[in-house]
Amino acid sequence: MHAVLRAHVLKQLRHFLKPYGYKASGAKYRKDESELVKFIWLTSHPHSGPDELWFTLDISIATEKVVAHSPKFFFAGIDHVQAPFNARIGWLCPYQRDHWWKVRSEAECHTALAEVEGILITYVLPLLEAIRTNRDLAIVLRERRTGVHWPEKMRLWLADILEGKDVPDVPPGSTL
Repeated sequence: MHAVLRAHVLKQLRHFLKPYGYKASGAKYRKDESELVKFIWLTSHPHSGPDELWFTLDISIATEKVVAHSPKFFFAGIDHVQAPFNARIGWLCPYQRDHWWKVRSEAECHTALAEVEGILITYVLPLLEAIRTNRDLAIVLRERRTGVHWPEKMRLWLADILEGKDVPDVPPGSTL
């Protein structure tokens, strides 16, 4: 049942996100823009049982500018997990914490997805749409908005790269 529920959630998300320009690839939805690549992806809880699915959505924003500048062990390419900006949608809405939806039937999937779609429309998609350029992403990193989990030196180093400043190949204070 776990696989059936997961497939159902992925299918519904694909239909929902397609009009917003996101293309599906497995559990990941990608939108390429001029300077940025935006991702939304389904994360399943590792302790879901065989007859249930616990899931949440993550978002991230990646950019070639960071990939081109940084060493490969930091950012090896445009990737949804290893990106300058990452967040769980629970932190971006009134939950203000990590939130997982637990479903055991297609009816529960529909209820959970209605809530998820509301969060996407109200909080997530407007945030992603507001970040249009490398400069916008640099501002988000400097302001340490919810969801940015990099240490401060790394965030500021990434912001400097995005703003075109002359920066070292590795973040200041790196032990590499």
